[in-house]
Amino acid sequence: MADSEDSLFWEDLFDDLKERGLRGVKLIVSDGHKGIQKAVRESFIGSSWQMCYVHLTRQALKKVPKKKQKEVAEKIKEAVVDRHKYNDLIMELDRMGYKGAADCCPYCNSKNFVLRGTRKNKYQLVQLYLCKNAECGRTFTASDVKGKHFPLNIVIEGMSYYNLGFTLEETCSLLKKKFGVSPEPSTLSEWISQYKPLCRYERLRPYAVKMFSPKDTVEVVTLA
Repeated sequence: MADSEDSLFWEDLFDDLKERGLRGVKLIVSDGHKGIQKAVRESFIGSSWQMCYVHLTRQALKKVPKKKQKEVAEKIKEAVVDRHKYNDLIMELDRMGYKGAADCCPYCNSKNFVLRGTRKNKYQLVQLYLCKNAECGRTFTASDVKGKHFPLNIVIEGMSYYNLGFTLEETCSLLKKKFGVSPEPSTLSEWISQYKPLCRYERLRPYAVKMFSPKDTVEVVTLA
């Protein structure tokens, strides 16, 4: 028992488990609690963290109107076991304007808000929200899309190409061919820096690029 579930609590718990013999941890699955994620990075270096399917679905459905939730939930169920369907679903949700879900109004912190249409920026459709607090009533977007010009799937693809061993310039060129839009190399570099804690492979990339070409970095096999 503890007064809070901050990272120190989880680090103490993980240390206790290791003292009792826990070894070889490769993957930790939990809800989206920030304290757990930080503790995993500190206590199990080289392991990965993943949000559980139930919590992932709940978080995603916060972005979707009730009449569409059942349909999107079924697509999420299929997408979690198929990377191609996952990417397709991200792009579809982007087009539908459900990319970012707000947790609260950034102006008054009220959780009483509703969907209020969408706004098209240069590369994506952004969901708008209307605060229902009588003393506020302002329109806002989710914090994870505010100031973002490129859809999440392009960010993910860009980091994936870069981690395969392509240079910043080569990665931007590949994004241009695949999506018809391309960030500047400096923008791609900012993404890589911003999401570094989520991409543990970035520590191995300097060594991998010396040993393998991009096409040989990942080996694809079919299990009979």
